[in-house]
Amino acid sequence: MLHICATPGLGWLLPQIQARLAHVYGRRVSCMLDAQPKGISPSALDAYSGAADVNTLLSALSSGRQTVRLWVVDHHLSHGMHANLGGVTGDGVALVSAKWAGHEGAVSIAAHEVGHLLGLAHCRGVCLMHPVKTPAAALRRTTRLCKSCVQQLSP
Repeated sequence: MLHICATPGLGWLLPQIQARLAHVYGRRVSCMLDAQPKGISPSALDAYSGAADVNTLLSALSSGRQTVRLWVVDHHLSHGMHANLGGVTGDGVALVSAKWAGHEGAVSIAAHEVGHLLGLAHCRGVCLMHPVKTPAAALRRTTRLCKSCVQQLSP
């Protein structure tokens, strides 16, 4: 079960992400959506209104929420000096920036990051797992996995 949360104001985007995940991964991924996680208010996240460090923001969001595996946030993300559309931490939590990627881009980035959570690496082919660096590239990227990635997911 993949527990997906959104920061306040983005809950409406979660069903779109769930639909994309079902399209890409089928029954491999079942989702529990949390559009209004308790204890998170927009004012509590004001400290991260600029370019929030991915790990610092995840730490603040995940406090007391260890089951959440994918966060959709309305913040610009940074990792060191680089802007990020999304990413996965070492402890298996993904973060997607709807502010940086745009709403449709966030759906694409979320599907890509879930691929990482399932063990897929970046792919060089025409594939959802092909890495992108810009929101425009995320929108152009295919919504499907290549044969090689599908085979990696097969039992």
